[in-house]
Amino acid sequence: MTRGRACSTCGGGIWNNSTGTISLSNSTVSNNSVSSIGGEIVNNSTGPFNVKSTIVALNTDAGSGPDVSGTFGSQGFNLIGIDQNNGFSTATDLKRGAASPLDPKLGALHDNGGPTDTRALLTGSPAIDEGISNGLISSLTTDQRGVGYARIVNKAAPNATGGDAADIGAFELGALIKAVSRKTHGTAGMFDINLPLFGPVLGVECRKGGTSGIYKVILTFPTAITAANASVTPDAKAPGAKGSVSGFAVNGHVVTVNLTRVSNAQTIVLTLYRVTMGQTRTTSPSPWAYCLGIPIKLVR
Repeated sequence: MTRGRACSTCGGGIWNNSTGTISLSNSTVSNNSVSSIGGEIVNNSTGPFNVKSTIVALNTDAGSGPDVSGTFGSQGFNLIGIDQNNGFSTATDLKRGAASPLDPKLGALHDNGGPTDTRALLTGSPAIDEGISNGLISSLTTDQRGVGYARIVNKAAPNATGGDAADIGAFELGALIKAVSRKTHGTAGMFDINLPLFGPVLGVECRKGGTSGIYKVILTFPTAITAANASVTPDAKAPGAKGSVSGFAVNGHVVTVNLTRVSNAQTIVLTLYRVTMGQTRTTSPSPWAYCLGIPIKLVR
C-alpha cells in the first residue's frame, strides 16, 4: 500500500530511475498525486519493472494522465485505472483508458486491522477473486494485514484464468477472523454480541449483574483451521476474577469455545493452541480489551 504524496516532476506514487530490476506485486497504489502529467508510477529507466496482481488506480495529476508511465513488464492479474499501452497486455490484466477509467472500488484509507492502514475492497470491486497469491518474490499466505487475514478467500465472483481466487492488490475481502459471544437472556432467548478483533477497542462485552457466568464464544476464520485446545486467563486486576473452558470444538473454519463460571467486570484472554491455517501455524498480536472482553490469542 502506497500512501499519497505530491511531486512536481515525477510519479506521485513511485518514480524509478534505477537500471536494476524492480518487482511490485500484491500491492495497492492509489490516492497519490502529481502536479504535472506523467503517471503515478513512472518507470524512467531501461531496467525491468515487473508488476503482478497489483492495483494502480484512483491517482490524480494535472490532467487525465495515465496511472502508469513508461514501459512495464506485466506478470498478469493487474488492475490499472488508466493505461496507455504501457505493457499491461496479458489476458488477466484489467485496464481502461482516460475516457473511462477503471474504478477498483476502494474504501478510504482506514484501520481495517493489522499494523498499517489499508484501503479495503468494496462489494462489487472488479479486483475480487481476479488476482493470484503467488507473487514475484514468494507465495503469500496473508494479505497486507498479516496473521489472521488469509491471502485467499474464494468469493462468489469468477476467478481469473490461472488465478487462485486471491483478490488483486494488498487487501483480501472477507479475510477477517470474527468472533461473537453467544448468551441466553432469560425468556428473550439467545443473542450474539460481536467481539471485534481490531480497532481501538477489542473484544468488548460489558455486563452488569447476572450470576450464570456461562458463555459460548464462536470464532469464524477466513479458512478452515485446526487447533489443539483452548484456555482462558482471568483478569489479574479484577478482584475474584475467574472463568474456565468447559467445552471446545473445531468445525472447518468455525471454532466454538464454551466458558463457565466467568465473573463479571473483567477482561479474559481466550487462547487457542497450535492453530494451523492451511500449512501455516500462526500467532496473533497482544490482546487489549476491558470489562468482560474476550480478546483472542493464537499460539503455535
